[in-house]
Amino acid sequence: MQSDTKAVRPASVAGIELLPDDFDPVPLGVNVGSEIPVEESIARRRIRVFCSNKVAVFALILLVVVAIFGFLGPLTQSASYDQVFRGEEKLAPCATHLFGTDEMGRDMLVRCMYGVRISLSVGLITAAAVLVIGCAYGSLAGYCGGRVDLVLMRIVEIVDSLPAQLVVLLMAITLKSPIDTLFEGLPDSFITQAGSGMFCILIAFSLLYWTGLARIVRSSVLQLKNEGYAMSARSMGAKGPSVVWHHLLPNSLSLIVVEVTQLVKDAIFSEAFLSFIGMGVSVPMASLGTLINNARTNMLLYPYEMIEPTILIFVITWSLYVIADALEDAFDPRML
Repeated sequence: MQSDTKAVRPASVAGIELLPDDFDPVPLGVNVGSEIPVEESIARRRIRVFCSNKVAVFALILLVVVAIFGFLGPLTQSASYDQVFRGEEKLAPCATHLFGTDEMGRDMLVRCMYGVRISLSVGLITAAAVLVIGCAYGSLAGYCGGRVDLVLMRIVEIVDSLPAQLVVLLMAITLKSPIDTLFEGLPDSFITQAGSGMFCILIAFSLLYWTGLARIVRSSVLQLKNEGYAMSARSMGAKGPSVVWHHLLPNSLSLIVVEVTQLVKDAIFSEAFLSFIGMGVSVPMASLGTLINNARTNMLLYPYEMIEPTILIFVITWSLYVIADALEDAFDPRML
């Protein structure tokens, strides 16, 4: 008599034999997917590439420390940037005044803190203004193309040929009186204390430093606007601004981030130079450039007055340079 049960043959899927035991329920508490590798996101890859550069990580930490020193440091000090300590002029660094005092008896530590705050504020405000103007202008030139692109890029060449120092000087002469009148009606704040010279620097940098970013964005948009995803978006009814905002600019993010980081460094260095030659913040507000300028007459007798702000501006510019270089590698597709 033949048995009703038939021998179960192992099934085969893609060359792998499957037995009945393979279909048993998985016991509770067993994670069967733990051994399946999860694909790393692009953002995590970029962070990993950036963190692999130990010098860049050190520069980032150093920049954060300097930023805390400049923005939060004055809150921990009882003295202000213009407070004069009578009888304590030209003191070397000591327990009472860690950075010493200047020729008027003002605490150099507090004045260096305010100098760092001004330098970083100029860099961040300039970067924000340039980011808006450069991306909008470059996107318009690259997306429209043709005669619009030709006219817009000729304007870029004209703006790019203007020297920033000369523009700041002319603005400081012509706008000093109106700006001072405007500041008199405003409550006392960090901007009003910096004076009309610093306000003119911010305006000049915002109006002149966007040309480099505009060129980069224009070149990227020209290259990407004929890609398949951009053409598909247009065929589905997306308008030009929507295509640029949702598709073209995100794919140009790597170039924008690197350029803006370099721009912050250039703006900080230019502000220090303009303040050094007397075209920056108004006395008694302190800037790293003005601190170096005040210290140069007695550099041999009181070298600490020049060394301290010089080290700070070097740390800021060097850190930004290293970070920008590491970001360029992190956003490079060949490094991912």
